[in-house]
Amino acid sequence: MRILIKFLLYGLASLGGVTFVMILIVGGLALNFSDDIQPLPSRILLEADLGAGVAEVRKDGLISAFDARPLLMREFVDALVVASNDDRVQGLIVRLGSGGISIAQAQELRDAVVAFSGSGKFSLAFSESFGGIGSGTVAYYLASAFDSIWVQPSGAIGLTGIALEAPFIKGALDKLGVKAKVEQRQEYKAAAEMFTREQFSAPARASLQRLVDSWFTQIVDGIAAARGLDAGAVRNLIDEGPYLAQEALTANLVDGLGYWTDVLASARTSASLDVDMAGRMRIDRYLASVERPNSNGPKVALIYGVGAVLPGADDDPFSDGATFAADSVAKAIAAATKDSDIRAILFRIDSPGGAYTAADTVWREVDRASRAGKPVVVSMAGEAASGGYFVAMPADRIVAQPGTVTGSIGVFAGKAVTEALWQKLGITWDEIHAGSRATMWSQIRDFPPGAEDKFSRILDAIYDDFTAKLSRGRSLSKEQVDAVARGRVWTGADAHANGLVDAIGGYSTAVAEVKRALGLAPEEAINLIDFPKPRSRLERVVSLLTDRVEFPLGQTGALMQALGRRFSVNLDNFAVFAPPVGVLQLPPFRLKR
Repeated sequence: MRILIKFLLYGLASLGGVTFVMILIVGGLALNFSDDIQPLPSRILLEADLGAGVAEVRKDGLISAFDARPLLMREFVDALVVASNDDRVQGLIVRLGSGGISIAQAQELRDAVVAFSGSGKFSLAFSESFGGIGSGTVAYYLASAFDSIWVQPSGAIGLTGIALEAPFIKGALDKLGVKAKVEQRQEYKAAAEMFTREQFSAPARASLQRLVDSWFTQIVDGIAAARGLDAGAVRNLIDEGPYLAQEALTANLVDGLGYWTDVLASARTSASLDVDMAGRMRIDRYLASVERPNSNGPKVALIYGVGAVLPGADDDPFSDGATFAADSVAKAIAAATKDSDIRAILFRIDSPGGAYTAADTVWREVDRASRAGKPVVVSMAGEAASGGYFVAMPADRIVAQPGTVTGSIGVFAGKAVTEALWQKLGITWDEIHAGSRATMWSQIRDFPPGAEDKFSRILDAIYDDFTAKLSRGRSLSKEQVDAVARGRVWTGADAHANGLVDAIGGYSTAVAEVKRALGLAPEEAINLIDFPKPRSRLERVVSLLTDRVEFPLGQTGALMQALGRRFSVNLDNFAVFAPPVGVLQLPPFRLKR
């Protein structure tokens, strides 16, 4: 009987495992073939839902494969380029929400909408509420690019300005008995201050204030131009915000009050659609049914660097693509450099920075590509700062939006001394070591004699390497480097004025720079190819079945990121309390929403 029971249990367990694998395979196949091209109607109303924001790359891990597909920035831009010249497309309707769209992303979306409207087609933006109980300034800034703005009668326009928030945990560490042994290079590199201060230092405050002021001016000027208002009037409107829906209508901030069904009815009338659903098409579905821009001509590798720059490769089938895996990106750049069919590289970066050695790995391959005569053009999205800017420096041309967070040329690192905390808990630690500095990175005790000086010299060397590579890559003198470095954070507009960026714009501008580098005329086409080719969901499933998969249970980085998303605090910076030395990272600020 015992043997029979064991046989049944093992049989059921095996059947469950096989069933799970079959579900993954069937699900992967279904999702892989879920985007069949459909014939297009004679009159089309394009729709997009940006309520949850917009992504640079699509998450393709096995878990995220079953989530809703996010709209990609390039999809939106490419679709509107095609639609502008497609007589079947009558207009565009976009639903906005409280999704975390950055100012630079809003600017790229705005540029695409303005160009689309300039072709003679209508555009309409709707939101149940632009902020409401919360700031809706960035969302409204995006909406202002549309011909018409609608808001639900019960909604509001949270046009209140721009604010940054940053956590400072020194007081909590003091109460716990934890001492942060952290250093930064130089005075504007404020990332370390969250551990050592209770508020911004004067240099950090000045740097971030300039960032906010530059953003604010861009937003005011954009809204004023789009709504036919004076910039001073827009500033006054912001200072008097937020507004109830009827107040916003009176102030000429919106054009209509209504519910989603009312907006659809208005849009259908404008698009001359006879039947309620006929002709309505999601923007990604439309793009899948037409020939994309930049799909013919000389081949150009499109390589993404999105997320925190970390060592290692992205070969985990469960990965959601949320990190900038240095080895994978460097390998892609190296392969594109060697590939004779690839004429140039377009490197799209959206990163707050990360580990110094990881960033240096990617820097080397960008530098090698450029020196080998393979033009590299960098397109910076929402942010390309610290380590994210480090990897861009050797490129032939750098393009950024006016609002792209740029620079933060500096480094910080350190460790926590927790001995007093353990004493409060009644816990004592003992240790045995060989080597006078074996305990240098102990999270329990302070630096041994001479180790802190050595650590300080290491940070000096990293900062010197960063600035030397900046000087060479951007052809800046030592004095010019000092004026833009020291940890200062810039907007793309200020970075352009200071020589850190070559041109202002998004994908379209970057493509134009690639053509210029290749000696092509503006009207000539190029063929942008994702490099390497992204793995499909089915390929992820197959890799799970055929490859050796290690679950990174011992890695705290993923846990910190998950906690950060949960509590809206950038806890990634706690990585400073562990080797390796050298964190090229932005301060942990966030836009108040």
